Amino acid sequence: MSLGISLGLPLLLGLVGMALVWRRRDRGLALMMVWPPLVFLLLYLPNVANIQRRLLDALYVPLGILAAIGLQRVIAGLPPAGARRIKAILVTAGCLSSAIVLAIALRFASGAFPEAYLSGDAWQALQWLSAHHQPADRALSSPQAGQLLPAWAGVTVYVGHYSETLDYFKKIATVRTVLQPNASTTEVEAFLRANGISLLYWGPDEAATGYRPGDQAFLREIYQRGTVTIYRVSLP
Repeated sequence: MSLGISLGLPLLLGLVGMALVWRRRDRGLALMMVWPPLVFLLLYLPNVANIQRRLLDALYVPLGILAAIGLQRVIAGLPPAGARRIKAILVTAGCLSSAIVLAIALRFASGAFPEAYLSGDAWQALQWLSAHHQPADRALSSPQAGQLLPAWAGVTVYVGHYSETLDYFKKIATVRTVLQPNASTTEVEAFLRANGISLLYWGPDEAATGYRPGDQAFLREIYQRGTVTIYRVSLP
């Protein structure tokens, strides 16, 4: 129900358009009859990657085409002035969501969200790691840095982008539990070994945990510049 409500008026007009295409047996728009139902089906099928929300992007094009057909059918019997008025109202209403997206983008551009920007220290660390990592390396970091390491350093991560990391919230909770100021060496070593972690990326977000990697014998510093330090894991 929430999906239907979120699609709103375009969905209603799209259903009108779909009925019209079916009645006309329009082969040129036959794909539009199959496309939306398949997307709805995929949204509710089990998905091991849990990315059903992303599949909604495939719905907007066919739904927009069908909604345009439906709108033309609805206003066909109206006087020209009334038809123009309805079109203007619908276009204005439809632009509201685009205006919201634009406002969010401008908000990010204003610097209100520090996570949208990369510091010079972080950029230099990523560039260095890109040239000095080993093919089998896997890094542990905050989710913020974890989004950047695969793209800019070519290193896989334990936790990265929220919609591309399996068990994202569980992994975040696990990292917070393990990297505590009073965490036992045995517990941390076991975690690193079990998850194949060979690198520890340590920046301001990671330092906020209170854990002190520089005091650990199994972590060897291989890079340090400004606020970012990178350690190589050397387990016994």
